[in-house]
Amino acid sequence: ARESGTIVIHSPVEIPAGDHFKPGDWDPHSYGEIEGLFIEDSWAAGFAKDVAQEDHDIILRSRTHFDAFQGTGLREILEKNDIGALFVGGLLTNVCVEETIRTASEIDGLEVYGLTDGCAANTEQEHFAATTGTLPLFCTPITCNQAKILIRKMKEEGVKPVA
Repeated sequence: ARESGTIVIHSPVEIPAGDHFKPGDWDPHSYGEIEGLFIEDSWAAGFAKDVAQEDHDIILRSRTHFDAFQGTGLREILEKNDIGALFVGGLLTNVCVEETIRTASEIDGLEVYGLTDGCAANTEQEHFAATTGTLPLFCTPITCNQAKILIRKMKEEGVKPVA
């Protein structure tokens, strides 16, 4: 995506040290009970080396939910930059990726793509269920290689993608 000049946005789940998920937060896997998970400025909230942020990337902070739109201003960033296509990858396929794609699918004029080999879940079964069952209801599931080709084509056609 970066090679083509596409905007890259990271949306980490970060919880201040000593804090936990709030009562009522959607937490289907009881992540709130795992001590040290998603603690800001820790390895558990950091980016993997292969997808590490670069200077020109946008990093969303103040995320309040597994959905990357909640509390981050993501929708406003997409609108401000006149983005026509959103490519979503990350962790976990059946939690954060799925929730983000559901919300993105409600935005008029935004094409939404789920990167089937650019995300992962706790188990292969959970990943498979999300990429073949749930995601197709809200987006077009594609591989990262297919996305690379599509992004080039979109840029040629004047569509602004974001990954």
